[in-house]
Amino acid sequence: MDEHTAINCTGSGSPGCSWSANWLIGSGDLVDPGEQVEIIVSLINLTPVMAKDKEFTTQVQQRHRGNRKPEAPRRVKEKYKPTVDRD
Repeated sequence: MDEHTAINCTGSGSPGCSWSANWLIGSGDLVDPGEQVEIIVSLINLTPVMAKDKEFTTQVQQRHRGNRKPEAPRRVKEKYKPTVDRD
């Protein structure tokens, strides 16, 4: 992956990648304006595989409600830290 690679990793499970979130601070599927949350996002079946400590950006978008114009997406820089499940 390079800085120009974009992947639409859906929560529902697309063939190239899916994700799940574990909320450490906050809860639910919605983030209120100004709310600060902390989550762990697990990426599943990410292709191509991302290198450890590789910076990436997640995008949080506001759901469109009624006639209100949606706000611009918020971007959050992250570092990929792979975890290994140990049985």
